[in-house]
Amino acid sequence: MRTFVITGLLLLLISSPATALKLDLRQVQKRALEANLGLRAQVLETAGAVHAVSGGYGVYDPRLEAETVAGGIREKVNFSFLSANPVEKTDYREGRLSLLQKLPSGASLSLEYSTRRESSNNTTRLFEPSYDNEWQVALTQPLLRNFGRTATEQDLLFAVEDRRISFQQLRQQAFSVLVEARRYYFEVLRLRNELHYRTASVEVAKRLLKENRAKVEAGVLPSVEILQAEVGVQLRKRQKLEVGRLYENALDRLRSLLDYFGPLEITGELGQAALDPEEGRAYTLALLKRPDLARLRSQVSRLELDQQLAQNQARPDLDLSARYGHAGLEREYGDSLDELAEDDLRRWEVGLTFSYPIGNRTAHYASRRAEILKQAGKARTRQQENEVRREVRAAIRLLEVSAEKIEVGRLATKLAEEELRTLFKRREVGLATTREVLEGEEDLAEAKSLYSDALAEYNVAVTEYYRVTGQLLEQEGIVFRKIEGSGRIAPSYE
Repeated sequence: MRTFVITGLLLLLISSPATALKLDLRQVQKRALEANLGLRAQVLETAGAVHAVSGGYGVYDPRLEAETVAGGIREKVNFSFLSANPVEKTDYREGRLSLLQKLPSGASLSLEYSTRRESSNNTTRLFEPSYDNEWQVALTQPLLRNFGRTATEQDLLFAVEDRRISFQQLRQQAFSVLVEARRYYFEVLRLRNELHYRTASVEVAKRLLKENRAKVEAGVLPSVEILQAEVGVQLRKRQKLEVGRLYENALDRLRSLLDYFGPLEITGELGQAALDPEEGRAYTLALLKRPDLARLRSQVSRLELDQQLAQNQARPDLDLSARYGHAGLEREYGDSLDELAEDDLRRWEVGLTFSYPIGNRTAHYASRRAEILKQAGKARTRQQENEVRREVRAAIRLLEVSAEKIEVGRLATKLAEEELRTLFKRREVGLATTREVLEGEEDLAEAKSLYSDALAEYNVAVTEYYRVTGQLLEQEGIVFRKIEGSGRIAPSYE
C-alpha cells in the first residue's frame, strides 16, 4: 500500500506543471546583472586593477637585506721584511645587514651595519685575529632625472589610472546589460499585448461564426456569411500563431540573458513615464556621467603622466650622495663594537654624480611620442563629445516622436472601438455584412497593436535617453559596492 502511495505522489509531482518564475522590470534587471558573464569578467578585471593600486604603495615598503660571506686568500709576499712567511694566508668571514627606504622625493635612504672577522699568518698585523665593525647612514638623492614624487610613484600612478579606466569599463558593461535587458523586457510586454489582442480577435470571429450559423439556419442570412466568418476565424488563428511564435522567441531571448530556461512569466504593463528633456542640461549630464567619456579622459590622464615621465627621463642624471658612519677595529668583537659608539673612527662622504648620454635620442623621442599620443587621445575625446551631442539630440527627438505616436495610437484605438460598435449595431439591423464587421475588428486590433508598439518604442526611447546622458544606472537605483575582503566592486541595487 505504501509503495502505491509513494508511486502516486511521484507521478503527481512529475505530471504537475512547474511554477513559472514571475519577474517584473526591476527583477529582470537584477538577474541580468547577476547572470551576465561579461560583467562578471569585468568585475574580476576591476578587482585586479584595485589590487594593482594596493601593490603600487609597495614602493615605500622598507627593504631588509642580509648577506654573509666566508672566504680565504692565499698570495705570495713580495717584501720579505714585512712577513716571515713567503705565502700570506688570510681567512675571513663577513656579514652585512641593511635597511633601505624609498622617499617621495626619489631619494634612497639606507642604514647599514657590517662586520668582518679576519685571521692571517702575517706577523706584522697589529690585531690577530681582527674584528672590523662599521655602521653607516647613506642617502642618494636624484636632483634632475628621477627627482620628485611623480617619478617615484609612477607605477602607483599608472595603476590608479588603470583602475579608473577599468571601473568605467565596468560601468559601460553594466549599461549595456541594462539596455539589453530593458529592450527585451519591453519587447516581451509588447508581444504579450499583441497576443492578447489576437486572442480576442479569434474569439470575436468565433462569436460571429456561431451567430451566423444560427441566422443562416433561421433563414435570415445567406450561407456566404458563414464562409466569411470561417475565413475570418482561420485568418485570425494564423495571426495568433505567428504572434505566439514571436512572443516565445522574445521570452527565449530574455531567458538566455537571464541564464534561466525554466517557465517564465513577465509581469508589469507598458506605461508612459513623464519626461521633459532639455538639450543643454542633457548634454551637460552626458559630459559628466557617460562612462565612455570618463574612460577616454582617464586614458588622456594616463598619457599625460607618461609624457611627464618621458620628459623627466630626458634630463641628465645628477645625484647627490652623502654618507656618515663609525668604524671599530679590535682584536675582540666586543671591543670593536664599543668603538662604534665613539667618534674616533668616523667616516663621511658627500659628492655629486653626473651622467648624460650624448644625444640622448631614446629619451627625447620617447618624450615626443608621448606628446603625440596625448594629443591623439584628446582628439578622440573631442570626437566622442561631438558624437555624444549627436546621440543626445537624436534621443530627445526619438522621445518626442514616440510620445506623439502614443497619442496617435490612443486616438486611433478610440476611433476603431467606436466604429466597431457602430458596425455591430448596423449588423443587428442588417445594414452591415460579416466581412465589414471583421474588417472593423481587424482595424481595432491593428490600432491596439500600434498603440502598444508606440508605448514599447517610447519606453525604449526613455532607456536610450538615460543611456546617452549617462543616467541609466542612477535612475534604476544601481550603485557599485565593494565586496569586503575581495577587492571586487560589483553593481547592486540600493
